[in-house]
Amino acid sequence: MIADVCPVHDDTETVQKLKAALRTRKNRYGDPISAKTADNILTVVAHALRHTYATHAARFGVSSWTLQSWLGHSSVTMTEKYVTLASRLGEAVPAFVTAAGKNQPDADRRTVAMLGARSEQRHLT
Repeated sequence: MIADVCPVHDDTETVQKLKAALRTRKNRYGDPISAKTADNILTVVAHALRHTYATHAARFGVSSWTLQSWLGHSSVTMTEKYVTLASRLGEAVPAFVTAAGKNQPDADRRTVAMLGARSEQRHLT
């Protein structure tokens, strides 16, 4: 269930709208998607977004300890997996992404600015 991954967002209006929209879709047999299937789809999507955010944040220089706090991990060992993955990607952070966060001393705001710049660039191409 999505609450296991993102408990804060489980009952938000957005999640409820997504579940309702998913239930209007048909499965491969032509039957409406069940509430359980809608929950499972949203759980996978939420978890993928969580991993993506954490990996990008690690690439953008957010410390393991800060990431641990953001993700709610009980051990920094779990958080180190994101940092290790980010370091293995081998790509440099694009200059326009770095520039977007340059004047932000707060790590949270810097990461959001950098993610926003990356998102804007993808929509332009």
